[in-house]
Amino acid sequence: MDGVFIFPSESKQNIELGIERGRWAVPIRNKEYKQTVIGKSRSMAIGDRVLLYLKGEKLLYGIFRVEKTPDHHAVISDLWDGKFELPFEIKLSQKRVRTIYAPNLANILPSLRQKKAPWTKTITKFRGLTIFEKQHLSEDDMTALIAEFAN
Repeated sequence: MDGVFIFPSESKQNIELGIERGRWAVPIRNKEYKQTVIGKSRSMAIGDRVLLYLKGEKLLYGIFRVEKTPDHHAVISDLWDGKFELPFEIKLSQKRVRTIYAPNLANILPSLRQKKAPWTKTITKFRGLTIFEKQHLSEDDMTALIAEFAN
């Protein structure tokens, strides 16, 4: 099994700025939640894959490679409006930014095609995308996803 980290955003502008600057970070609402998120973020390693998800339009942007792991002490306010934490560096894995309409994953990923399952049953399980929770995919699904972003 291989995996990918997926980070949602409500804002296309935030995604574009994150891509342009090669950085991503997350909002943290309270101290108790912060400790949980920090713990999960420790599983992210240099070389891991990242997708950015534009919620309203159901678009996946990617694929990115983690270049620098989350800084557990940093709070940034120079990327988007407001304060964000656990910034990390990303780099686009292909020559240009590509998007996939998330519902099309049902036709792209072999595991979904075989089961005739909806896209929400795999890559994100979309019952509340958990920050820094690696979504595990079969080798065949990961290969198909990489190929789709490369086209």
